[in-house]
Order: sequence, then structure tokens, then C-alpha cells
Amino acid sequence: MVVGTTRLNGNAGAKIDIVTFLAGDLAENRVPAVVGSTGWTYGTGANQVQIVYADTITLTDGTGDTLDLYDGSLLDIFGRAVTMKAIKLLYVKNTSTDSGLTIGGGAATDLLIFADTSDKIYIPPGGVFLWSCPSAAGVVTVARPHLYLLDDGTGEAGDKNINVIAMGLDYTSSSSSHSSSSHSSSSSSLSSSHSSSSSSQSSSHSSSSHSSSSSSNSSSSSSES
Repeated sequence: MVVGTTRLNGNAGAKIDIVTFLAGDLAENRVPAVVGSTGWTYGTGANQVQIVYADTITLTDGTGDTLDLYDGSLLDIFGRAVTMKAIKLLYVKNTSTDSGLTIGGGAATDLLIFADTSDKIYIPPGGVFLWSCPSAAGVVTVARPHLYLLDDGTGEAGDKNINVIAMGLDYTSSSSSHSSSSHSSSSSSLSSSHSSSSSSQSSSHSSSSHSSSSSSNSSSSSSES
């Protein structure tokens, strides 16, 4: 392990492994369907992310909440402002035992994980929604950063807890990297300029000294003559 570097390793996806027995039958039937588990690391390429948001959102009966993944109002798992410029994974779990949950359909600024801004996903009590886009670009969130969560109000009154995990590319990290690169180039140019200037001054000084020496020698020769 390299101390001091930013790292991320993990897997996210779904796995279905079902074993069934029919009454009176000694043989088993197995359904080992593995669905799209993806390995994730830190970075900006395919199957890579730079920021992870994970939190439990509390909704009162029949109310909604809008999460903005770009404006810095949310905090990531390290307590830093979330400025996610592209989303690559979204996980939502409805932990309620009696209330349904809908995501999306809130406004024209909803995440582009839906085909249309009016589209909604219904998650029943205890249900889970998982979406991923492991490409290098992900799905841009700058103009469409909102995740709208709405409790359908069908269960008993009281708070409902919703687990949300979102991973993607961080705008701040990209800006910092660009800034560092520009600063490095600027420093390099200044260094090169300084080096050229020093070299020029050295050449000028050497020529001047040589000229003075020649002049002195000439004067000496004249005097001897």
C-alpha cells in the first residue's frame, strides 16, 4: 500500500444464485445467473470513479427530497463537498416495510439516467434500484444533477429511511489537476526563461571581459613599441 495516495477498489453489481428442490425429487435445480458485477478503481477511465457519496435520506410520510450531486450541498464519505460532473453508479434502497418510493419525475433537471424528465422508477417496500454506466465518460450531471425521491404516503405515518449511494467523476479533482498542470507549465517556462537570461548574461559578460582583455593587450603592445 502506498501511503498518501488516493485509492479506491471495489465491486458493484447484482448476483442471482438460486437453488430449488421439487417435493419428492432428490435432484436440485440451480439458477446461477450472475448479472453485471463490475470492478471499480480510482481514476477517470472506464470502470473508474473519483468520488463516492453514501448516505441515508429520511423522508416523512408522503414527502419528497431532491439531492443535487453537483452543487456541493452534499458531502462525500470523507466529508468533502460533492461536485460530481458525471455519474457512473446509483444505488437506492427503500428500507420502509410499508411505503413505496418513486425516484425521478421531479423536474427538467433530473439525472439523465431516465429517458424522459417525466419518467419515474417505483421501488416497493424493501426494494432496490441499481443503475451503472462504467464507460470513461459516464453520464454528465452538470446541467441535470438532481435525484428526486418521493415517499408515496401509503404506509403508516412516520419517517422513512432511504439508502443512497452514487459514484462518479469529480469536477473539483479535474479542475485541480488542470490547474496544477498549468502551474507546472508556467513554472517550466519561467525556469527556461531564467536559464536563457542567465546564459545570455554569461555570454555578454564573457565577451565584455574578452574585449577588455584584448584592449589591454593592445595598449600594452603599443606602449612597448
